[in-house]
Amino acid sequence: MNKRGLSGVIAVVLIVLIVLISISIVWLFVQPTITKILKGNFGGGGGGAAKICIEANVVPINCQETETGYKVQVRKGKGVELTEIKFGFELENGERIFFSQTENLPENFELRTYEFTVENANRIATASVFGETSCGFTNPISCGEQSNNLCGNGNIDSGEDCDGVNLNGQTCELQGYLGGELSCNADCTFNYDLCQEVLNDCSFDYGIVKLGDFEDYCTRTRDGNIAPGIVKIPYIGFHNAGARDVQYTSPMGAKFHRKIAAWHQAYNPDGSVKTDAFDSDITTFYEPSDTKIVLTLRTNHPEKAECWFDVNQRGLDQIDSYPLDEQEWKDYVKFLVDKYYVQPVNNGDWVPLTAIQLGNEWSHQFQVKTDYNLDCHNEKWISNNAPDKLDEYKVLKTQKIVSLLRITHDAIDEAIPPGMDTLPLMTFGITGVDNMALGEGFTTRGWTYSGMFTGGVSIIYQNETNRQIATDVETFLYDAKDYYEYVDIHSRTNFYQDHGYVAQWIRDFWQRRSITGKGLSSTEYGGPFYTYTPEYHEYYVPVSLAHSYLSGFDAIAWAPWSGGPNAHFELVGMTQTGGTARPYARNGFSKLTTAALDYSKIRLESSNNYVFLDSNNQEIGRVDVSLNVPLEIPDPMDYNQCSDGFDNDNDGDIDGVDSLCGVGDWTVDVEFDESGIYF
Repeated sequence: MNKRGLSGVIAVVLIVLIVLISISIVWLFVQPTITKILKGNFGGGGGGAAKICIEANVVPINCQETETGYKVQVRKGKGVELTEIKFGFELENGERIFFSQTENLPENFELRTYEFTVENANRIATASVFGETSCGFTNPISCGEQSNNLCGNGNIDSGEDCDGVNLNGQTCELQGYLGGELSCNADCTFNYDLCQEVLNDCSFDYGIVKLGDFEDYCTRTRDGNIAPGIVKIPYIGFHNAGARDVQYTSPMGAKFHRKIAAWHQAYNPDGSVKTDAFDSDITTFYEPSDTKIVLTLRTNHPEKAECWFDVNQRGLDQIDSYPLDEQEWKDYVKFLVDKYYVQPVNNGDWVPLTAIQLGNEWSHQFQVKTDYNLDCHNEKWISNNAPDKLDEYKVLKTQKIVSLLRITHDAIDEAIPPGMDTLPLMTFGITGVDNMALGEGFTTRGWTYSGMFTGGVSIIYQNETNRQIATDVETFLYDAKDYYEYVDIHSRTNFYQDHGYVAQWIRDFWQRRSITGKGLSSTEYGGPFYTYTPEYHEYYVPVSLAHSYLSGFDAIAWAPWSGGPNAHFELVGMTQTGGTARPYARNGFSKLTTAALDYSKIRLESSNNYVFLDSNNQEIGRVDVSLNVPLEIPDPMDYNQCSDGFDNDNDGDIDGVDSLCGVGDWTVDVEFDESGIYF
């Protein structure tokens, strides 16, 4: 090589070295900042994330190993349109590798799957970008075992939307499109290329999860998800209303009452089952008004179930537990089903029973007897006294409840002859659902109220919720899916959209886990719970119910009819504890039942009008959320009214001096007037 050529090579080498040194110097200063940005929130929960990040809730669902790397499934919650998702893999040696995805991004409540060529990853987290808003890396999950290339086997396996020609029963319409032909990509995700554009003629987007009960983008068929051959529960009724209250509830449009039956009260002194337990009430009150019964069966018997209790204590404090003799429990259920459903159907008589519910609120009322919990204490006691057994106890409790659902479902099936519609079995009332919907990203407001008047009321945000509770509920609902027809929730909220968020969460879960044929009910439903005026109560009742029906509820029992054990439950009632009617609350209820009289479909026109239709698509009535909106809703956080030295109710006496502060047994620092209304 001549000198000139050698000089050229040396020059090139020197240039390369200078460039590399320059890059190293720049990286020396930039790397700590980038590392802090990427590493600081990886798994940290995104404490400083903007509200938009909380609402969108873009999270990884699972991470499966493939032959070339990992397949990651991501779900998006409610929020504005995504522009990018960042994926961060943490490797076994602690190193982190980052990828960016800007195409094929998920829409609201959609699942999407992506594949990456990465080796030896421990876990993954995601960060979302919405235009100029960039969220931190949150919700890390572990990367699982070898997926064995399940995609392509024709079955719907974990993390798959579809597999080959198996579309898991989905169509373009069910995925929110106007029509067209849905297909499956090679990575077992849906291909929407041949689907027609989304029908959005209602000009709204509440993030409603549209399952097979939506005939178009904004019209839902009541009971449209429930499997054929199942008795449908009437759409509206009351909890905590006795048989004698039918004379008041029926003219208001109520179609059923929820009745709770204690097992230990079902027997005569000689041990035989009371064969006429409900006969008098049915003949005198229920049948003349055509008011059906949802019968909630508790397994609270100190001799026939695992856990002993004092039968003289308050009913809510009595323990439900697993029957000592499964057959004896089944015989009890079969007797009730035969007498109050099968026999009337066979005889052509009026049929009082419309559903069986197993348990009231078993998250806290159902207990399991074990060698470390011989006295059947609750989970809080176990957490304090046997913390190493807590996880084991939770699993055992879920197994017991699922088993009890199974044998109860079997008893109903055995009692009903072939060819007769099946009486539905409802789950126990699942509580705390507003926090679960918030934690799972469906509450677009990003927060909800928590607590009680007596213990203090606070605001809870999404990142403050315990998402494990929602995961445990979903596990139970999946494990028990073959043994119930209705998922039942107990909820009282403050904003009319809140119950709808819960419906979205449950329906999204059904969609993710391919669960079909179910209905959604609430046998304890009410509000407003924290912010209150008579005007707001009258407004809240019809608009909340209408929105909940559109969002996915099939049957709702307002609770309570009359009063309750504390200020919250007193205020949402249609009647005061003393028996005085609340006309504004009843007016609100009647507005709904008049507009929705035995409706078949509900349609949202624009963002204001909920229109109820009959089976011929003819309008029955409508509820307009823009009408009669209260001008001002009081601050729900000011609960020092009895001790603030003022006369809040303008009765001439300083609050705390008059007898109406902390009325009754509540000892609540809230001012009441003669109607029991706080200010």
